[in-house]
Amino acid sequence: MPLEAGSPSIGEFGDGVGTFLDQETYKGRGILVRQLWSKFRLSSYHFEQAFSADFGKPWEARFIANRSRLKG
Repeated sequence: MPLEAGSPSIGEFGDGVGTFLDQETYKGRGILVRQLWSKFRLSSYHFEQAFSADFGKPWEARFIANRSRLKG
């Protein structure tokens, strides 16, 4: 079952990490969604999305990506 769109993400960048939170609905229940952006380089970064049904205790990583720009 897909996520149902909720409120916009709210967060900030600090100490080289962007942390953003929003609330979504999954299988009829409210969950928190956390997005972390980190390890910024000139042509790459790390992204992680995690869910929590217990207000952040614990977080379950659902998507992790290390993105790089290809030279061309």
